[in-house]
Amino acid sequence: MRIGIVGLPNVGKSTLFNAVSGQGVETSAYPFCTLEPNVAVVAVREEAFQALVQLNWKEERPLKVTFVDVAGLVEGASEGQGLGNQFLAKLREMDCLLHVLRCFEGLATNPVIPVRTSESQGLSEDPARDFSVVHREILLSDRNIIERALIQARKHPEGKKRIAALEHLGETLSRLSLKERVTWREELSDMQLLGLKPMILLANVDEPCGVENPKVAQVANLAENVGVPFVEVACRLEWELNQLDPEEAREIRTAYGMGSHCLDRVLAACIRASEWICFYTVENDILGSWRVKQGSTAKEAAACVHSDMAKGFHALEALEWSELVHWGSFEKAREKGRLRRGGREYLVRDGDVLRFLFSG
Repeated sequence: MRIGIVGLPNVGKSTLFNAVSGQGVETSAYPFCTLEPNVAVVAVREEAFQALVQLNWKEERPLKVTFVDVAGLVEGASEGQGLGNQFLAKLREMDCLLHVLRCFEGLATNPVIPVRTSESQGLSEDPARDFSVVHREILLSDRNIIERALIQARKHPEGKKRIAALEHLGETLSRLSLKERVTWREELSDMQLLGLKPMILLANVDEPCGVENPKVAQVANLAENVGVPFVEVACRLEWELNQLDPEEAREIRTAYGMGSHCLDRVLAACIRASEWICFYTVENDILGSWRVKQGSTAKEAAACVHSDMAKGFHALEALEWSELVHWGSFEKAREKGRLRRGGREYLVRDGDVLRFLFSG
């Protein structure tokens, strides 16, 4: 999964990137501090995987996710303002967009250069307004792509169906429901339109506060209205905790009521928004973590692991991950009659641990 971090300049995108990746990219308080995209590949060790690890495998292969932090978008980005066109194009490669909104006081870091607070460059006190600036540029960029696609489609007489679809999408892009966005995303997957991509809104706060904070409440309501998940993260605090001894960091998390690491919460929201599910394999004493689209069959899940596996297996055994943790092994769970069996069309469930059975 590739997750693109977006937002206005100086809302804490690079700070979030550092918090989830453990890296130390520059986070100065002036526009376009991030000139080149920062990229990090992060091994995901969520609750289920961490619990399964305790069963002592010969090898562990956690799911890996790529985070990409691009320069802040500003008004006019769709026309090349700031570093807009360059990074809007980069975002089209992403599976999911993580939109960071400023809900903290002051600047993301101590100011080294005064930051503009004009209507176009932001650091406003209104996260809904900030969202609208970025979202408007995303939609304008998409409309430019739709217009170019229409020019090409009109050159081909057989393209009437695509022309009608593109014209309708261009007119309705800004007011699509979540279900309609999913439908269009699948129908026009070749175009990689940003407005159709799964999105998560992230409220960047000074410290965990919940919806008692009016700005966080505003982001939560905005997420509900747009039909996307919402997560609150104290990005600066999370980054600082990454640099402490793990036990000391745990104590501080407990004191703040922070619960799990922000990486776990962010990924859970991204996976939910993208309609992915996670499953696990235990082949040859190797624990593996994988993801597939909701509604995927066992054959499609096997193809994620290895193309040859999709061809060769004839049946599978499945067990919910918490049951494997409880019983300790597939063999013990089989003795207790807890295993499910299925064929190539078995529908994979979120949290399934799968063992593929081969003939010959």
